[in-house]
Amino acid sequence: MPRKKRVTMLVTVSVPEHLSAAEARREVRTLINEQCLYSSELDDGDIKAVRVTPAPREA
Repeated sequence: MPRKKRVTMLVTVSVPEHLSAAEARREVRTLINEQCLYSSELDDGDIKAVRVTPAPREA
């Protein structure tokens, strides 16, 4: 069985104004883990990955 590796990155997303940062993080996590929307008030395309960059290295 192939081993998995963990990749840490920063993701910048655009979200509707009414969504808090915590709700946006939950939406992204749900989209990745379950490939469906967590909140019924959002439509497909409301959350869109804008930029993905490596996480800063810890000193």
